[in-house]
Amino acid sequence: MDLDFEKNLGITERIIRAVISLLLLGLAFSKISKKWLATITKVFAIISLVEALFAYCFVHDLMGWSTRKTKYPFVLSRMYHKK
Repeated sequence: MDLDFEKNLGITERIIRAVISLLLLGLAFSKISKKWLATITKVFAIISLVEALFAYCFVHDLMGWSTRKTKYPFVLSRMYHKK
């Protein structure tokens, strides 16, 4: 398991994550949901928002996925862009 902390989220996925995170935070702070559900929603939304801001997803890195467009396909980009 080699985590390189390189950006692995594309712009479309970052926008979707940010919008959903902001909607979830709004829902959590609006007193519509129960106390425990609001807490879980806030945690999930904050994690997703941080991932969108930094363009990095831990799960994507573990699985070897990337939605970020590169010069080479993702499989080849790991071979050619070693640090």
